[in-house]
Amino acid sequence: MSRLFWGRKELNFISRISAELIQHVVGQTCYYYAVLAEQTVTDDLYNEAITKVTADPVAVNALVYYENTTDQVTALPPDSKYALDVHFHTQELVDRNLAPKMGDFIQFGDIVFEVYSVSQPQLVFGQIEQKVMTKCTCGPARKGQFDPVRRPSPVAREDQNAPLYSTQPDPRSKRR
Repeated sequence: MSRLFWGRKELNFISRISAELIQHVVGQTCYYYAVLAEQTVTDDLYNEAITKVTADPVAVNALVYYENTTDQVTALPPDSKYALDVHFHTQELVDRNLAPKMGDFIQFGDIVFEVYSVSQPQLVFGQIEQKVMTKCTCGPARKGQFDPVRRPSPVAREDQNAPLYSTQPDPRSKRR
């Protein structure tokens, strides 16, 4: 398409339609956990982290493609493989101050997924500099690598960017 026929007004229209589709028509919400690299303790030898420290989750509207599970049977116990493609509207990520990156976590339903790759595949009118969506390809997080403790956050919900849940242990619990 020629740039002569598609200007800023048309690009903004496509962006608004995409945002409305994701937020009001599709209505899927996932929780995004950004990994805090500065606070995560890593191994001295391989520079790997057994458990990752994450920020409080942020609820984000998304278009989620949940692929069918495939069962793999080997000499070991059966294993189910499944993947998730999450499409975020780029402007919503900017509004919520999120920058998806590999290694972060996304919770969709009761399953927590780890982000394997991040891309911006959708071009608008063939213009490479105009991107509307950010795609995260995810796979299931390993048991023990990430386990959010979900309890309501004490922060008031008037602020839309305030976290919905806290990953810190509840001080009222009777753990010793």
